[in-house]
Amino acid sequence: MASPATISEASISTLLRCARLWRYRYVDRLEPVVSAPALLMGRAFAHGLEKADPNAASDQIREDAEAARKRALGDAWARPCNPDLIKVQATTVEAAVAAYIQRFGTAEEREVEHRIAHGGHTLICRIDAIGGVDDGDGYIVEDKFVARQIPPREVEILRQLTIESYVHWCSTGKFAHIHYRQIRKPAIRQRRDESVDGLCERIRVEYQREDFITEAITRRTSEDHSELIAELSCWRRQMTAITEAPRNGTRNTDACLRYGQCEFLPLCLGEPGAKHQFCKRENRKATNEPTNKTTITSVPKN
Repeated sequence: MASPATISEASISTLLRCARLWRYRYVDRLEPVVSAPALLMGRAFAHGLEKADPNAASDQIREDAEAARKRALGDAWARPCNPDLIKVQATTVEAAVAAYIQRFGTAEEREVEHRIAHGGHTLICRIDAIGGVDDGDGYIVEDKFVARQIPPREVEILRQLTIESYVHWCSTGKFAHIHYRQIRKPAIRQRRDESVDGLCERIRVEYQREDFITEAITRRTSEDHSELIAELSCWRRQMTAITEAPRNGTRNTDACLRYGQCEFLPLCLGEPGAKHQFCKRENRKATNEPTNKTTITSVPKN
């Protein structure tokens, strides 16, 4: 089996989280028949920002839920979608997008993808947004729709931001500031005897509070880029080894229950009916297909 021709920030994060999870996703190309709620909400949130329309976010939740329902038809092992949960998710992403647009506007160029030829493979990086291009060097925006916001000091060491800074520098020759924006999901729960509509209304009110969105501004240096270049070669070798191995990669049990639990855990444990919960990932167009793409064939010298 050939080694991967392309790597991305998402594949790198998956590899470092768990080698077996990386093989499931990028070699076996498996995905859950019904995606985890957090993933559906994240994709819908990004779609709403790209379209600059809160309704586009909630519509995407409903479309994804309907697509999952159709994929699960006739499968006794598939987990049905909960209509009330779908309604709450749709309300949440719609309110979150509205609050984001109210604070930051819609002038930034969204969903910018860079492809860089690097050491015999292509490094792909999708940047949520780029702003300030007309006023100067521009800045990078990374959006996170999260249950828990991380403190500013942790933003300084996030690998994803180093990768985004590096590919932006490769494409423009400039070291851009990075605006790391965290949009927190509401932690409220449905009260006893409260209707779903009542819960949804409270979610809309919650997003009118300013503390639901935070922004930290950071920057990476040439030294950070040099360290990343060395790490990229190491990660590529690991990916090649896992791809060529006759068995699944090593399981990182410390990551199995992190952030709830790994959605591939039933398959990893060999639970009855687990294989029916997953399907082969199709080569389909992404929901938030990047509207702006930059491809360069070589990396400038540092």
